[in-house]
Amino acid sequence: MKDMADMNRVARELKQTMIAAMMTPEQNAVYTDVLDKMGNAENGMMDWMKNYKSPDDMSSADALKYIQEQKTLIEKNRADIKAALEAGMKLQGIKGW
Repeated sequence: MKDMADMNRVARELKQTMIAAMMTPEQNAVYTDVLDKMGNAENGMMDWMKNYKSPDDMSSADALKYIQEQKTLIEKNRADIKAALEAGMKLQGIKGW
């Protein structure tokens, strides 16, 4: 997923900025918070992928329900990734790509 790659690139940039800049504790906390959100979003994706099971052995009704639940979960994760990415881009002064 492109957003994951972008988020990871921005996270690396944030970490480099934190290393290079002399930040106040408040500034450092803002960067740490965004990096935590990025980590949580990435972990959410990994957890979803690890826990996803093919609905092949389910009845049609159960498979449909399961797929709808999975769609809801992954849509939330996608929103988390986009929000974390946008927060990181804002901190780095990146307008978008």
